[in-house]
Amino acid sequence: MLYGASSAGVRSMTASSGPGISLMQEGISYMAGAELPCVIADITRGGPGLGNIASEQSDYHQVVKGGGNGNYRTIVLARIRRRRWRI
Repeated sequence: MLYGASSAGVRSMTASSGPGISLMQEGISYMAGAELPCVIADITRGGPGLGNIASEQSDYHQVVKGGGNGNYRTIVLARIRRRRWRI
């Protein structure tokens, strides 16, 4: 759906968590090859299916390094959260 909307000239956006992004890698590669613009939000979550409840760096590496067939670069906008430790 994202590919079709973007190729029709409509602003397109989708969101998923790490496992969903893994399943979308082929479509993301097609969109990169066709040079179609889109916004994809990768939401890191803990819960069933991930094996643990702690977030890992696999989502980060998958988005930054580019998955699928490669041979393309992605623009990644990430929020930096700073914590203040109080004793």
